[in-house]
Amino acid sequence: MACHAINSVAEQRYYCGVYGILPPPTNLNMWLTNANSNGTSLTAVASTPMLKQMAANNLVAEVAAFYLLTTGHPLWAVAAVVLQYYPPDITYNYSENEDFYKYSDVISGIFYHELCHASHYSKVGSSYWLPYDLFILAHLGYGSNTDAGYGRVAISEAWAYSAAPKMTHQRYGIPTSIGESWLNRIEKYKPFVGTSEFTENYIPEGLMYDLTDGIGEMTPNGVVDLVSNYTLANCYNALDQDIVSVSAYKERFLAENGTSQYVPIIKLFESYGY
Repeated sequence: MACHAINSVAEQRYYCGVYGILPPPTNLNMWLTNANSNGTSLTAVASTPMLKQMAANNLVAEVAAFYLLTTGHPLWAVAAVVLQYYPPDITYNYSENEDFYKYSDVISGIFYHELCHASHYSKVGSSYWLPYDLFILAHLGYGSNTDAGYGRVAISEAWAYSAAPKMTHQRYGIPTSIGESWLNRIEKYKPFVGTSEFTENYIPEGLMYDLTDGIGEMTPNGVVDLVSNYTLANCYNALDQDIVSVSAYKERFLAENGTSQYVPIIKLFESYGY
C-alpha cells in the first residue's frame, strides 16, 4: 500500500500539471492503516486533515486531541502524543472494505480524492482548512445542511468528488473494477434534491464534472446539464479562500468565466439544490 501511495502522489501531481491546477504541498505525512478490525484505526476510510501543514497553528494539538477523544479511540492518550510529532496530512484505512485494498483503480481513486483536497489546501491555506477540519470532527463526518458551516464542506467535497474520477479515468480508462468507466459513474450521480435524504446528502458530487463534460446527462437523474466548454482549471480557480458555500462558488465561477452560459449554469446549480 505504501508503494501505491507513493505512485498515486506522483500521478496526481502529474495530472495537476495536465489540468492546470496547483499540486498538493510537498513532503506530505500520510498515515496508512489496516487496523480497523481491532478498533484502533484513526480514520473510518480516508481523510485530509493537513495537520502537518498546519503544524505552526497552535490549535493543531487541540484538534488532534479533540478528534481522538470524540471518536472514543481506545489509544487516544498515546496517539495524541504521536500526532504531535507526526501529524498526518492524509489518512487511509484500507481495511474498511476489501475493495479498498483489492482493486488498484479504487485505491488510486481514493488517494486522488484526498490529494485533490490537498491541492485545494494549496490554494486556500490553513485559515480555510482548520474550520473544515473542525466541522468534520464536530459532526464525525459531513453532518447535514442544517449545521452551521456546512457550505465549506459542500464545496470542498464537490471539488474532490468531481476532480478525482477524471484523474482515475485518465489513469485506468476501461475496463475497471466497477464495471463502467469512472467518468460514467460520476456522470450518473443523482442528487437527493426534493427528497428527505437531501439534508444529509447535500454535497453536489457531480456538479463540477458537469461544468466540464459537455455531454449532457447519460440517463435521467434530475440534473439539468446544458453547460459545456469549461475546464477543471476553471472550476479550481473559483475555489478561493473566501468561498465557503456553493452559492458563493456559483457567483465566483460566473464572475471569473463570463455570463455567456448564465442560464444553463443557474439551472445546473438549481438541479443540485443550489
